[in-house]
Amino acid sequence: MGGSKLFLIQFHLMEGGTKMKKQTKQTRRISLMPEKGLKAVVLQEWLESERGWGTRPDGCSLHRDEESRERFIAGYWQGMPDAVPDEYSRPIGEPTIAYVDKKTYEQINKSDNGIRTYERPIRS
Repeated sequence: MGGSKLFLIQFHLMEGGTKMKKQTKQTRRISLMPEKGLKAVVLQEWLESERGWGTRPDGCSLHRDEESRERFIAGYWQGMPDAVPDEYSRPIGEPTIAYVDKKTYEQINKSDNGIRTYERPIRS
């Protein structure tokens, strides 16, 4: 694999925005560098805020393009109450181009606007 920055995620895939349509636990390879057999997607990291506890990493979402990332985030916020809840997630930082295996890429393309994982990546 050379010097590519790879991380493995064992996660529950969440399709769509705030509505959980399908949940499956799987291990996937995602690379931050181009690699043979991997497909480019947009990766957005998330941060959870909880009143009285602070913030912590809250996984990432994967999208086929920038427009679907924007729709995914908009759908998330549309599902939130008008008042600030005690616990919520929010996108953090700029989106990143990442490279995923074929099966993950197919799941992203079958979803409305992307898939979400709440697990933290294991970097290698």
